[in-house]
Amino acid sequence: MKPLDLPDQQKAEILREAYRKHAAELLALEDAQQKLTVLLLAILGAGGSFIAGVRGPVSHGTRWGLTVLVVATVSIGLIYTFFRNRARAATRALLVRCEEALGFQQVDVYIPSETLYAEELKKYPSRGKWLGLIYALVPAAGIGFLIVLWTI
Repeated sequence: MKPLDLPDQQKAEILREAYRKHAAELLALEDAQQKLTVLLLAILGAGGSFIAGVRGPVSHGTRWGLTVLVVATVSIGLIYTFFRNRARAATRALLVRCEEALGFQQVDVYIPSETLYAEELKKYPSRGKWLGLIYALVPAAGIGFLIVLWTI
């Protein structure tokens, strides 16, 4: 039996299940991005505080080694954030498609003479970029760490 041959009730249940799955995935994507940002900020902040409290000079090799570690850590986070943002936008687009299929933007389906969701919510996939932009704090913390490292 092809999906189009299914009764409307089964189609609706499949659509609701897909919506739940996409909503859970979006939550997991956004949560993972926030956790990564907080973790990297904590690591860089703690490292900067430790280095600032070191008595005596830090060897040139140690400085270069820590510099490579900071640059690598920040770079990995940037790459991760780039791909997370793409996945987030795609998942949000899938949610909007499910909402359209469920009739959320159609007049008279859920509310007399109105739509359940406003037309502007179709732009939902492009929203939430702040999750990626907030990652900009991590390179700033990395730069701060390197300034402390190279000036002690």
